[in-house]
Amino acid sequence: MWLVVSFEPGFSRDLTSWVVAISSSGKVTQTIRFAPGEGRDDEVYEKRLTTRQLAVLREAVAGIDFAVLAAASQRGELDDASTHSIAVNGDDGKRYVTLPLELLCGPGCREHVDVHALSPALRTVRMALEFAPQKPSVGALR
Repeated sequence: MWLVVSFEPGFSRDLTSWVVAISSSGKVTQTIRFAPGEGRDDEVYEKRLTTRQLAVLREAVAGIDFAVLAAASQRGELDDASTHSIAVNGDDGKRYVTLPLELLCGPGCREHVDVHALSPALRTVRMALEFAPQKPSVGALR
């Protein structure tokens, strides 16, 4: 897969997680995993992006500064926080970052990371959710 965006709930009531994987040709596969013990099987959905949607998403991904975001993720202890991960497999190798984006986007986010560095990552997560076949009940960014 070219792009994989995922959400892990951390310590919360709703332990639902999700993964949106997008191929370089625009095929989207979304997996929603429910908490163990809920008695629900994973739900898997698929769809295909338009050429325009894929181009806009590529533009957002190209703007992500993985080094700056990785450094920001190392600041402070954020155990048990909900996290979003972004992985990109490109010609230049694999780039990956996991961030507590909701915490970084909230009050005081400027203390953790430059908002301009964070914007492409937020945009990528939001777009992956927008283009996903189903809207998850958790992990959507405000």
